[in-house]
Amino acid sequence: MKRIPLLLASLGLWGAVFILDRWTKILFFNGPTRPVVGTVIQTTTLHNFGLLASTPVPFLIIIALTGTITFIVAIAMIREILLCRPMHALPLALILGGAIGNLFDRFAFGYVFDWILLFTHSVINIADIAIAIGIVWFLFALDQPSKTR
Repeated sequence: MKRIPLLLASLGLWGAVFILDRWTKILFFNGPTRPVVGTVIQTTTLHNFGLLASTPVPFLIIIALTGTITFIVAIAMIREILLCRPMHALPLALILGGAIGNLFDRFAFGYVFDWILLFTHSVINIADIAIAIGIVWFLFALDQPSKTR
């Protein structure tokens, strides 16, 4: 894959994750808890003021930490695009889209809006899913032989 198509694909994936995350958060904001797949997957409302799994951390530390990680992922994605490595750039675009989606919430509302309740215990959102898929995909891609250009 050439650089320009890879750049466009990466930006498109990043944008799609961000838009889908925003749209679903607006759609489910303050909605009641409803079953989707029994008690395995439900919709709910959670304002997450903490980090992973709602771990309480001061707001400025959260912003500094997530902002720094988001910047590092963006630089890594650009590097992988320049090296023409789609199996590295595209999962980084997923991670970046999710990270910016959650960072947007933090700046706009002071918390991240989570709405997907898993197993009546963990509450996540589309951004979290994109980040998790991106991390797994990226780690899998690291184990594969890379083809440049």
